[in-house]
Amino acid sequence: MQRRTFFRAAAAGAASMAACTAAPEPKPDKNALAVKITGVELFRIDVNSRGPWLIVRLQTDAGVTGIGDASHSGKGEPAYAKVEEYAEFLKGRSVFELEAFRAHAHAQYPEGKRAVSCALSGLEQACYDIQGKLLGVPCWALFGGKLRDEVRNYANINRAT
Repeated sequence: MQRRTFFRAAAAGAASMAACTAAPEPKPDKNALAVKITGVELFRIDVNSRGPWLIVRLQTDAGVTGIGDASHSGKGEPAYAKVEEYAEFLKGRSVFELEAFRAHAHAQYPEGKRAVSCALSGLEQACYDIQGKLLGVPCWALFGGKLRDEVRNYANINRAT
């Protein structure tokens, strides 16, 4: 890897990590269930020739945002298009209405397997991020509780070594 390529990839990685490390909201929102999705931003980070990283940021009418990762190892356009399509489906809905969203996405699974899975995953992650912020709890609390006090660290840059 050339130094210039390394620094580009490192800068892209740092930018995506900075977006993901926003401080959580300190107090639960009493009106959390009424919070609606208002928009989506999609960040395409071209890291290498194997495909871009696609970072999703959902916006709500309460001003709370959530981050998700819709990346995969192929071209980003199909997943990008699905994220935009699904964001339209989610607009005006509560961030807690995930079952209707899953049913909508799963109905399209045979026609666009990888793109559907990646878009669903990224938007679902963003919804859980928002839920945790609104309720004042970490996401693991939404998934049934903490299993351990430590998690082994793992990093994969460029999806291949």
